[in-house]
Amino acid sequence: MSAENDFYFAEYARPVAKKGKNRRMRMLLVSAYILFAILYCTAFTVLIKIPQVIALLPIFLWMAVFFTWGTVSYECAVRVSSGKLLLLKLRGKKEEALFSLPIKEFSVIAPYAKEHFSPALDGAEILLDHRADKDSSLAYYALFERDGKRCAIIFDAAEKVIHSLYYYNKNTVRDKNYIVF
Repeated sequence: MSAENDFYFAEYARPVAKKGKNRRMRMLLVSAYILFAILYCTAFTVLIKIPQVIALLPIFLWMAVFFTWGTVSYECAVRVSSGKLLLLKLRGKKEEALFSLPIKEFSVIAPYAKEHFSPALDGAEILLDHRADKDSSLAYYALFERDGKRCAIIFDAAEKVIHSLYYYNKNTVRDKNYIVF
């Protein structure tokens, strides 16, 4: 039986925001593509004097974009399946699992907002910040124990994901719709 057939399967994915570090990396990649094209044309027309080879430039540029653009163009996904929370990086049809933990092991799952930073996160080591946009209003954090340390992850979650998390661990979810204290 596939995960999509689970009764409380939920998934939420958003493309990564085009600002901050991601924007700088995009600009750097585009600049590198342009610089490569200029150097390629200069090398084969001025230095080597075989301008016919410039006809291969679009193929080389396509290869460069194909193999490098995925590092800045991806989706941040959160999946609840079979009692586990998975944080994924989606690039087309490829999935890269960044974090996986059974939902029963979390001690707190609550909304995250910088303006009223939760005292529960004080002293916790943030292992992974998996938000597509750092200014997201759908951000949640989850606390758990690992090797005797309090650890936290931050992620974006839609209502369906929170509902599934609540189903698997009612005692830890703190949300306006599922308040449990």
